Amino acid sequence: MKAKTTKIKFKEMKKIQIEEMIGKLKKLLLERKRQLIILILSLTIVLAGITLFAGRYEKKSNDTEQKPLTLIEQYRNQLPGLEIKAKSGNASDLQQYGIALYATGDLLKAEDVYKKQVTVDNGSLMAHNNLANILRDEKKYEEAISEYEKAIKISPKAINSYVNLASLYQYSLKNMDKAIEVYDRAIEDNPESIDFPNLAALAYEQIGDIENSQLYFKKTLTLQENNQTAKAGLERLKK
Repeated sequence: MKAKTTKIKFKEMKKIQIEEMIGKLKKLLLERKRQLIILILSLTIVLAGITLFAGRYEKKSNDTEQKPLTLIEQYRNQLPGLEIKAKSGNASDLQQYGIALYATGDLLKAEDVYKKQVTVDNGSLMAHNNLANILRDEKKYEEAISEYEKAIKISPKAINSYVNLASLYQYSLKNMDKAIEVYDRAIEDNPESIDFPNLAALAYEQIGDIENSQLYFKKTLTLQENNQTAKAGLERLKK
């Protein structure tokens, strides 16, 4: 009987010990869980702080960072200095000042400066061509034509001057015959150019002269057999 009682007590003690151990484990797990939650929250706050700081830093950088100036803005900033240099009367200084004035839209001043330049350096192709561009923009077409012709006379290889003059006739004055005359002169002076036959062909196409348009496109192909503009033009004219 005594042995049985002792055995029961032992079992009860074991049960108590097990329950205590389970209790300790639960408490430990709860503590670890709480620590884990704290750790996760801490990391979240730290990461949020880093993100916020990065955002503030980026915003601050963006606020203080200057955008690059456009070419027109650069010219506008340079105008005072270029004006001072141009007072020397040097052709190169006048040209730089004229370019800046034209770029910033001051046509009247640019015209005046280029007229001074051609007086100083009448043999300047660029001065005559640029002055002509200004006169064209001001719709002073006869004066512009005269300046383009001067530029071409200085250099018959001056492709830009030919193109500008022909374009003035073609688009501003709507005189296609004169434009084609200019293209023909350009072809004669620049027989190796593939641009002028194509431009002449397009001008003829515009007025409905299919035969001459085809002729000039074919002329381009004799200079460059795989020229895509000419090939496309001929294909278009077949329709």
